[in-house]
Amino acid sequence: MAILGVLAPPALAQAPAPKVTITGLIDQVGTYTKNMSQYDGNLNINRDVQLYGRTRGRFDVIGEVGKAKAVLGIEIDSYWGQTGFTDSNNGPGWQCSSVNGSCVSGAVGSGAESSFDLNTDTQGNLQIKWLYTEFPLPLVPLNSVIRLGAQPFGTAATYKLATYANGDFPGVNLVVDLAPGAKLMLTYVAVDEALTGKRDFFPVTFGGSSSTDGKCTGTAGGPVLSCIPQSRNDNWALIASFEMSPFKGLDIKPMYSYFEAIGQTSQAARQGRGGVAVASSISGVTGGQSNSPFNPIGAAAGVGAAGAASNDGAGTNTLETRHTLG
Repeated sequence: MAILGVLAPPALAQAPAPKVTITGLIDQVGTYTKNMSQYDGNLNINRDVQLYGRTRGRFDVIGEVGKAKAVLGIEIDSYWGQTGFTDSNNGPGWQCSSVNGSCVSGAVGSGAESSFDLNTDTQGNLQIKWLYTEFPLPLVPLNSVIRLGAQPFGTAATYKLATYANGDFPGVNLVVDLAPGAKLMLTYVAVDEALTGKRDFFPVTFGGSSSTDGKCTGTAGGPVLSCIPQSRNDNWALIASFEMSPFKGLDIKPMYSYFEAIGQTSQAARQGRGGVAVASSISGVTGGQSNSPFNPIGAAAGVGAAGAASNDGAGTNTLETRHTLG
């Protein structure tokens, strides 16, 4: 008697099933203030009264396949009732003049980027808050996760909220598990992008002035024109932090950050330190500068920008670096 058997082939590992999750919240907020004004700052003026309502929606669409993840974060902030100069059904509340090139928005307030008017068909109020991918870093022996795109700072710099880096940023975040209870975090923050540089993006000129080589000069080496140059450069920051937990209840996170800025940059990134003003400097009719020495802009015809290490009035050769330990 013979016994015949058939061996079943080993089962192949199944690919992880994709998963999509939508999370979010809707806030309904009413606010009343008295004796507070963004204009005068005087607490003794009784007519400064404000009462309004607004709606804030915050939604995350998360797609996952195994350990890989893609996230789209959407935010909507709107007042109840029309604000600004232009009806929200026709676009954002801005009006621009073709005569002098100026734009005004009216009373739009802070904390909300749009408003619901009659019919509530509001345009231009959908904010892309996050748009990033996250996945394990390949070909690395240590457990590591990399995140690319527009993302939250989270604990990239500190445990405590808003101690150093807060909010969101475009760039790269890398987390490496060195050992149980020990992590290394490296973060690259893209603050500004100059693309091909100011020579390819001519400044904003007024009064019929023309520019040469992207500078506020009529001719090479000539007088500074009445214009505003393209003064943003490739400004960036690097944050390195190390997490360790020697024992339960004790968490330590030393941090180092390097920030580099040339010309104009975000006010949130360049905060005043040591009594040095940081607002963009505008020259007067005499060529004298006020405000920041790091970003002087020549705005008067025929005068240069004093203090700038360049002849275009943009301060684009004036480098500022900041080192932060925490």
